[in-house]
Parts: sequence; structure tokens; C-alpha cells
Amino acid sequence: MATNKASTNSTQNNKLEKAQAKYQAAVNVYISECQIIWSRYNAMLVFNTLLFTGFGFINDKSPVNLQIISHLLPLLGLYSCFVWYGTAHRGFKWINYWISAANKLEEKYFKEESELLNPIIQGKEHKKSLAFPTTPSLALSLIVCVGIIYFILFAFQISSLLCLFKFPYLQ
Repeated sequence: MATNKASTNSTQNNKLEKAQAKYQAAVNVYISECQIIWSRYNAMLVFNTLLFTGFGFINDKSPVNLQIISHLLPLLGLYSCFVWYGTAHRGFKWINYWISAANKLEEKYFKEESELLNPIIQGKEHKKSLAFPTTPSLALSLIVCVGIIYFILFAFQISSLLCLFKFPYLQ
């Protein structure tokens, strides 16, 4: 009977060790994913800043052959916003997945352990107290705003091109 109890304790300890390893892996991947998403986000922000700067310089006082490029920059900007939004949205989904995986492990294996800090469970309670808007919604709305600016620039570029060809209904 004592060997059976020792075997059960060994199995329990083995399960707990595996759960701890999985939990640590989920938290590590979560942290890594957070760093990756913000690195991508910052890279796209810099790229779009360069596009806006280039648009301003080219559109201001440049020869006609460079102004053709300025007509393409808003389209490139719109495309970059689609890519930026997609990668950011997907990144936030992965962040939610890994935090959810850690949360499930914490709930199942570590909830009953003393009064130690359970960061995922306690963080979940803290997150409920925070009001809208969330960081992902703010980050994604910034991308949408940049996309709207590109769309407006593109509309102005098209209307200026149509005015060059002297369409009477645009004057």
C-alpha cells in the first residue's frame, strides 16, 4: 500500500512538473510574442512615417517625373496598412492564445497553491477593472486612421489628375 501511495505521489509530482514546464513555456512564448508584435508595429510605423515624408517632399516642389511617384505612394501606403493591420491583428490573437493557455494551466494546477502570486489569474481580474479601449483596439485603430489618411491622399491625387485632363464636371 505504501508503494502504491508513493507511486501516486510520484505521478502527481511528474504531472505538476510537466504543468510547470508547459506554463513556463506558455509565458515565455507570450512574452516573446509581445516583443515581436511591438517590433513589427514599430517597424511599420517607421515605414509609414517615411512614406508620408517622401510624399511631402516629392509632392511639394519636385519635377513632374517625380510627381508620378507621389501618385503611387498613397497606394503603397494603403497596402502597407493592410499588411500592418493583418500582422498586428494576428499577433494580438497569438498573445491571447498564449495567455489563455497559461491561464488554463494556472487554473488547473496552481490555483490552490498557497497565497503565492498567480500572475495570470490575478492579471485577469485586474484586466476586468480596466475600461475600454484596450491596447489592441487602440493600436489597430491607429492603423485604420493612417489608412484613411492614405485613402484621402489617394482621392486628392486622383482628383488632381482628372483636373489635369480638364474634365468639365470637376471644375
